[in-house]
Amino acid sequence: MNDYFKVDRLSNSGIVKLLKSPLSYLERENFQGTKATEIGTAFHTYILENHKFNDMYVIKPEGMSFVTKDGKAWRDEQTKIIIDYDVYENFKKQYENIFKHPYSYLLRDGEIEVEKEVYFTYNGIDCKMKIDLYNKTHNTIIDLKSIADCEKAENVTRYDYITQSVFYRIGMQSTNDLNFEHDFYFVYSEKQNPFGCKWIELSEQSTAIGLEKIHKAMEIYNKIRQNELWYLDYSEDVILV
Repeated sequence: MNDYFKVDRLSNSGIVKLLKSPLSYLERENFQGTKATEIGTAFHTYILENHKFNDMYVIKPEGMSFVTKDGKAWRDEQTKIIIDYDVYENFKKQYENIFKHPYSYLLRDGEIEVEKEVYFTYNGIDCKMKIDLYNKTHNTIIDLKSIADCEKAENVTRYDYITQSVFYRIGMQSTNDLNFEHDFYFVYSEKQNPFGCKWIELSEQSTAIGLEKIHKAMEIYNKIRQNELWYLDYSEDVILV
C-alpha cells in the first residue's frame, strides 16, 4: 500500500503552492504540522468516521491542567491523541448542525469511501489526491472545511479552493468513476457559535477559472522539472506599483 504523502506526484496542495511561487512548492516538505492541523484531522474523523473517533482520541477532562501533578500523570498515561474538552464540545455542535442540512444524506447514504486516495495522469503529469468523502452511489465528492464564519465561505472558495473541485473531478473522471459534470461540494462548518453550516458548489465560470489555474501551475511544474525556471520567488516580472 502506498504512503500517500511520500508518493512523488503533483497534488492540489502542490498546485496551490506553485501558483503562490515556485519556491513555496520546492520548500513544501519543510512544512511542519500545527495544533490547528491536528484539530482539523480530529474534526474530519469525528464528522466523517465518527465510529472510529473513540479508538483514536481521548478527551481531556473539563478543567484539567497539565501544569498540576494529577494533570501531568493523566496526560502521560494516555496512548491516544488528546483533544481538549472545549474543542470536543464544539465538534458535537458542528456534527449536529451538519447533519441537519438537507444535503447531509450525501454524507451517510449509499456506497461511501472516506479518505479515498486516487492516482492518475493529467497533461502528462503524474498526479494524486485524497478525497475527504466520495459517495459512489450519488456520484458526489465532498470536501469538509472548518471555518470561523460561513459568511466568508464564498470568498474562501473562490480564492483559496477554486482549483480543488476541478482537480478532484478530473482525477475521478480519469478513473471512470465520475463524470466531470457531476457534483463536488465544499461543506463549511463554523467552529464557533452559532456553528452554522454552508454547502458550496462551483459555477461553470468558476470551474473554467479553476481549470485555467491548474494548467498554469502545471506549466510552472514542468519548468521546474526541466530546470528552465530561473526565478523561484513570487514573480518573474518587475512590477510597477
